[in-house]
Formats: sequence, C-alpha cells, structure tokens
Amino acid sequence: MADDPNFVPKLSPAQIQRIRTSPAHRRLKHLVYSQLALAVTGATIDLVCIVLGAVWARGVLKEEKWLIFHYTLAALLSVMWAGYSYMFLSDVRNCEMPLQLQVDIGWIMMAALFASSFLAYLFFKLSHYATLEVFERACSEACEGKLRFVKVAPGLLSLLTPLLFALPQLLLLFLLYRTPLVNPPLDAHGMPLPQDPETGAVLPRDGEGRVRWPEWLRGAVEPPVKGKERKSAEKGNGRDENDGDSGSESEEEKGLLGTDKKPSAGPHELGKRRSEMKRSAGRRARR
Repeated sequence: MADDPNFVPKLSPAQIQRIRTSPAHRRLKHLVYSQLALAVTGATIDLVCIVLGAVWARGVLKEEKWLIFHYTLAALLSVMWAGYSYMFLSDVRNCEMPLQLQVDIGWIMMAALFASSFLAYLFFKLSHYATLEVFERACSEACEGKLRFVKVAPGLLSLLTPLLFALPQLLLLFLLYRTPLVNPPLDAHGMPLPQDPETGAVLPRDGEGRVRWPEWLRGAVEPPVKGKERKSAEKGNGRDENDGDSGSESEEEKGLLGTDKKPSAGPHELGKRRSEMKRSAGRRARR
C-alpha cells in the first residue's frame, strides 16, 4: 500500500496536528507568509503612491496622455507582483513540483523588477514634463508640495521597492526552495524519495525494499487487519478448501459409480422382453 504512488494515507486529526506543529512545518509556514507579506506591503505602497500621483498630476496627464499608459502599467505590475506571490503560497500548499516553484519565483521577480523599472521611467519623464505651470492647471492648493511628491515618489519607489521588498523576498524564496519539504530529494529515476512528513528526512528501506515508516504514522500507511476480518477470511478460505475437497470427492464418486453401473437397455432389448412376456402369458392361458 505504501509503495503505491496513488495511495493516500488516512491521517487522524492528531497526526495532522502533529505534522502542522512540527518545527520544520513552522519554519516553512513562517517563510511562506513572510515572503507574501513583503510582496503585499511593497505592492500596496507602490499602488497607493501611483494612484495618488496620477490623481494629483491630472494637469500633466491631460497634456501628456501617453503617461497614463505607464502609470497604468506600473500599477498593474505591482498587482501582479502580489498575485504571483500568493500563487506561490498556493503551490506550496498543493505540494507542486519544484519546477513549478521555480517558475513562480521567476514570475515574482520579473513583476517586481518591471514595476520598479517603470517607476524609474516615470521619475525621469515627470522630472522633464511635470512643470509647475502645467501642474497648476488642475491644482488649487499646496501645488508645490504635491508636485514635489509626484516627481520624487516614483524615483524613491524604484529604489526602495527592490532593496526593501524584492531582494528580501528573493532571499526568503531561496531559503524556502532549499527546504526538503518543498524540494524533496530525487532518486535515480527522477522521482521524489519518501520522506517523513514531520521532519522532511528521507525514510530508510528494509531488505525487501519497503519503506520504514515512523511508528506514529504506521497505522495510517499500513492499517492493521482486524480480528473479525481475519476470522472471516480464514473461514472463507476453509470453506473454499472444503468445497474443493467435496467437489473432488464427488467427481471421484461419480467416476466410480459410473464404472459400476450397467449400461441402460436399448429399444431392441425392451421389445424382446415384451415379446417373451407375451409368449409366457399365452402359454399359461393355454394350460
């Protein structure tokens, strides 16, 4: 049962709780949720600054409408950064293959770096096109401070996003990917080796090649046979043996009886017997 790749052990609530509270799973949970928190925090800050800057820079966007596309793309990439980070969390929960986790890490870093690059692009363009005269067309108060925020915020975010959020997240993703529970060791055929779900250590095998499961997990992987089931199985085997013996004996008896029995009389012999009986009856009547 345990060697079958399609076999799913039936774990009890106590066994599931033991796995979840193990040190390896706690470390795994901390790494997964920490990288997600970094991505969501960085993406939220970028998104708030982008939306606020676009609202305050309405006058500039009316003059240079092509900047609307870059603002929209920077905001979309920030949302994608958080979305791919959550997708990585779901793939870890679903125990996806390590190759899929590599793809997720690549998409996360690409979204974060492209968002930072578009913010840097906005910084250089706004420093040239966002003048006070154009900005005041859609601003009524505190225009200088708002203009300073619109110009400086994309540049600061393009530096702080990779340094404070993307690179620490990449480090956490790398540590998470090196965890044996996420990236299990493979055998000679490229298949994952059986592991202890509590620690992630590779389980040894006995002389016959069977996996030696831990004592606390053996009941779910190799369920014991109940006493009633054993008795019924033994009774069934005994009945089958008795039926086989009785069947063989009946066949032998049939064979023996068949050899002792005389062959049945044919129609010619019955006719002869009837004619003899009639002759004897006629002789008696004559007497």
